[in-house]
Amino acid sequence: MSKPSSKPTRKPKPPRRLALATVEAPPTEADTFEDFPPELGVENFGAATGNLRVTTLLAMAMIQDAMRPVDLRRIASARGLAVVVGVPGPDWVDPVARALQKVGVWSEVIKRHGASRNERPDVGCDGVAEALGAGHSVCGVSNAPERYLPSNLVGLADIRVDLPSPSPRALRAAIQLATGSRPGPIPRGIATGLPFSTLAGCIRRGSSGRSCVRRVRPRRRRRAAHRGMSRVRRGRLQGLGPGPDRGGAGISRWTAPLE
Repeated sequence: MSKPSSKPTRKPKPPRRLALATVEAPPTEADTFEDFPPELGVENFGAATGNLRVTTLLAMAMIQDAMRPVDLRRIASARGLAVVVGVPGPDWVDPVARALQKVGVWSEVIKRHGASRNERPDVGCDGVAEALGAGHSVCGVSNAPERYLPSNLVGLADIRVDLPSPSPRALRAAIQLATGSRPGPIPRGIATGLPFSTLAGCIRRGSSGRSCVRRVRPRRRRRAAHRGMSRVRRGRLQGLGPGPDRGGAGISRWTAPLE
């Protein structure tokens, strides 16, 4: 009869940062949470993410999903990096910037979404040059990087990534980290076109993962229906043709850009 082993069992340690959890490129799509990111250890990692905003969790999952593991490691450890991150819309800028501050050390994180006239490519170039020259890292986040971020930051970027709407894999990671439960199947494209605040509002601590997905579905359908109605209205306007003298010219000018 063999003696039981006297070696103590080793408890897995949670990763220090979400961005460092992926050690290999994830598959194109994943049907279970364990596929993204591998070896995350949600049971252990839940305590580390319990004090993070849901918006930050979602943005961190998007970043990890979109960026290469080697670039995630560079952001976490390297100095003197110029990084540019494009986002789907203006309301994505702030949460993505917060997420990047959690996974890297930056001299400055430049957030621009076109709200100010000073958000131009020729503004801020001197500060970017000084920081990079001193060996510090600078990150820029914008919904239109070429239009709003300093031109030298965009031109000298060591890492450039344009985040799409959250994939099912990124949504699955954010939902399970926020709720501690599995969200079940998530259709491809479920988050396309949804504002960040709407999508993040569907992910709620204290609810089940499947409930979060059920909240997203009707918003997606409403968004699609709204786009369909917009196309119908546009077609009707374009079909009006010239009207009376007092308004016909006005209708033609308004409908021309819609073609």
